[in-house]
Amino acid sequence: MALRSALAKAWFVTIPVLAFLAWILLKALDVYSFVETAGSGAVDAQGTAIGTSFVAGVVGLLVMLVVVLLFVVLFSELGEDTPAPSPWPPNE
Repeated sequence: MALRSALAKAWFVTIPVLAFLAWILLKALDVYSFVETAGSGAVDAQGTAIGTSFVAGVVGLLVMLVVVLLFVVLFSELGEDTPAPSPWPPNE
């Protein structure tokens, strides 16, 4: 489905979803930059790492990817014309 048809059919859903997807993208880039530098994080006096682990960053990125995929499915459903409600009164 094209973004143009989504805006034409349901702009009140499309615009907030696009804003949310942009926010998710910015947060994913933030998490990615943290995961990329996770090996050089802060270390306390005993030599143990302080902060979020590498695994937590990867899991966060996977969750964000799943959310983006769910919104892609939402956009594909916005473009579908069927099943549409039947006209009333029915023409027989």
